[in-house]
Amino acid sequence: MENERRKTAPRRSGRLKHLPGPCVSEATDGTELNKKGITIDCLPDVLLLQVLASTKSNGLARRQVLPLVCKKWRALLQGPSLLWEEIVLDFCDKEKSYQRLLRTAIQTWLKPRASSIKSLTLKNSSIDPTHTFAREGSPLAALFCIVAPSLTSLQVVNCNDIFNQSALEDLKLFTQLTKLHIVDIRHRYPTYSYDSLSSLTSLQDIRIAMDTDYESVLTTSCLSALPSALLALTRLTSLSLASQGLTDIPDGVSALSNLEILRLDNCKGMKNIPARLSSLKSLRELSLDDTTGFPLVDSIRNLKLDKLSLRRSGVHQAGCAGFEYCSIKHLDVAHNTFASNAPAVLDKYRSLGLEVLNFNSCEMDTVPGQLYGFHSLKVLNLGNNGLVELPECVSCLLRLECLLLQGNCFPKLPQVIQKLKNLYCLSLVACNYLEVPGYDTVSFFAKWPRLTAIWMW
Repeated sequence: MENERRKTAPRRSGRLKHLPGPCVSEATDGTELNKKGITIDCLPDVLLLQVLASTKSNGLARRQVLPLVCKKWRALLQGPSLLWEEIVLDFCDKEKSYQRLLRTAIQTWLKPRASSIKSLTLKNSSIDPTHTFAREGSPLAALFCIVAPSLTSLQVVNCNDIFNQSALEDLKLFTQLTKLHIVDIRHRYPTYSYDSLSSLTSLQDIRIAMDTDYESVLTTSCLSALPSALLALTRLTSLSLASQGLTDIPDGVSALSNLEILRLDNCKGMKNIPARLSSLKSLRELSLDDTTGFPLVDSIRNLKLDKLSLRRSGVHQAGCAGFEYCSIKHLDVAHNTFASNAPAVLDKYRSLGLEVLNFNSCEMDTVPGQLYGFHSLKVLNLGNNGLVELPECVSCLLRLECLLLQGNCFPKLPQVIQKLKNLYCLSLVACNYLEVPGYDTVSFFAKWPRLTAIWMW
């Protein structure tokens, strides 16, 4: 009987607490349960919610049927519960193609559950021509009014047909909001439309990302300057902006004293970052991926960062001025064509005290000897560079714990790797020319006593 109970017990949910049913813990079969007068009403609400949550992997049908056959389940699901903390409304994720998302039906469903909804995500309305939300006026005003009192996170992705200027101004309803992401925007909103954000004083994480592919095709920009309202949000810890029309960041950004993460990815028109950025003592991560590159680096002097990301930024062409004055633990310069510039670049990086260095896809057919000076390095990514050998200087990286060599052209495993005794992670995925000794593979890899993970396929 114990084995049967284990088989039929609902799987635990990460969000819903697993509670044993005290009324049925000693029951042996259905007959004894009936004799004791034990029914589903004896079960705690949290357990019933957990049973419903555990059916997610078994398809939508069971979750639809259960409330129809049990009054208690139906009553429980018609009101606030932990199940409704996170709601994702994906206009393209429908079980059957003929189903339509009706505005009135959605609002009717949300009303009794609104007090438990903490996170709401709206996705892909732009590519669903069948929904019944209005395409003009204030299509989201009624929905926002329903969920605003309890909502702390709002994400809007690719909803350009319903998230218009009026919807942007309606954001002032969300007085409890701590996270706001608006992604894949194709509208050029008037600057004053963003003024409503200044009233969201609890915001800690904000992302405003234009559809940069759309901007490139139409050679236009949807955001020409950083909205001044953002500078009033002094609780911000994460700020992410993306638009080809964004050319600089005003000095007023220094007022965001709690800012820890600043991402300016895909801002290809960026020309200046204020020197006052160094006054942000809490700043730990700066990302300038897909920018035009430098003289941006001159603006990061004296920064102490956990991570600096410069993917596809042109850093290989513009030098490394300013780096020698920084302290950076994690540097990501992947997808920059360093080639012959690599030795000079590594000389500049040596003073940073790096622990993680990503040179993935940088078209380096050899690894410069200057790598020997990176004594603090723990993670090194040299993947997809067409390497056929590793130089002896790699053996000087005595603290190296993770070495990523995927997508290279090694005919055999570089001997220098055997000297890295602290290595616990090694990636050789897609090294198609590599031959590993098949006669005694176990003893071969036993040369690394701490090695716990090897990826080869």
